[in-house]
Amino acid sequence: GAVARGFPEVGSAVFAYAPALETLFKAELDNPVKDAARLDATLDTLALPDARARLLAAEEFLLRPRLFASVSPAQLARYQAALAEPTLPALNRDFLLQASENLAPEQQGAWQAELARAQIKQHGAQFDLASRLPSLVRTSARLLEAHGGVDDLPLLEGLMRSNAPGVAKAALSAMDKLDRARTQAVAAGLVGDQSLHSETRLALGAYLKKTA
Repeated sequence: GAVARGFPEVGSAVFAYAPALETLFKAELDNPVKDAARLDATLDTLALPDARARLLAAEEFLLRPRLFASVSPAQLARYQAALAEPTLPALNRDFLLQASENLAPEQQGAWQAELARAQIKQHGAQFDLASRLPSLVRTSARLLEAHGGVDDLPLLEGLMRSNAPGVAKAALSAMDKLDRARTQAVAAGLVGDQSLHSETRLALGAYLKKTA
């Protein structure tokens, strides 16, 4: 049942009891020897039926980058599977994508770009600004900057017209890394477009001056 049995640290918070959660709540935060067990427990928590527990696990990955100090191929596969889950809430997905940037360089790459493309294609460029989607798509653009290629330029260019300036600026940065000449041409064509958010137009103007 929904009890906090064995979890005095959580106060009034209520979780359905699970061994993985017990490990999280009782683990020593700065004990490298136990980091592997904490990583496994956090991965186990991502798979629990309790939505609050799954969000807790996503937050744990984001706030404790040392969890990724040593990740086995099997653990990485579990993390990737959690991120690929279609019903994963946008908040959890954003946290997990951000946290993936703390993986060792050799464990990052094409799989992150693939997930990022999927998010941009699914959610587009126009958002409810009170939702988590602008942050998720901004994170996705940043991942394409790190791991994408020139084939992603049309996708990123579409984000330049976003009603969320942060998304447009992330797309601009990603495009610039992938192809500066094309980005300069796109920016020049958009900087005077009054339909764009004023903050986006300012960023485009600043970019064109910086890269002239």
